[in-house]
Amino acid sequence: MIRHIVLFSMKEPADLDGMVHALLNLRSIPEVVALSCSRNLASSEFDAALTVDVRDAEALQAYREHPQHAPVLERMRDSCRRIDVADIEV
Repeated sequence: MIRHIVLFSMKEPADLDGMVHALLNLRSIPEVVALSCSRNLASSEFDAALTVDVRDAEALQAYREHPQHAPVLERMRDSCRRIDVADIEV
């Protein structure tokens, strides 16, 4: 299992709820085993975190290439001040 972790901070904090909602909609991508996204409760420069669990590296690549993923990623790149990503085996 691979866990895809994304920490992000928004340019405009008022846009956070819409971003979280858009990311939660990625649950419908077939390769997703589990997905969660929520505001960060810790004191940090990051406003929220996304975790996506997929079965293996092939599934992670398919998730990244899925047509539903591309517009959300573009929105993140436009709306976020900072995005950090980690992919770990769990």
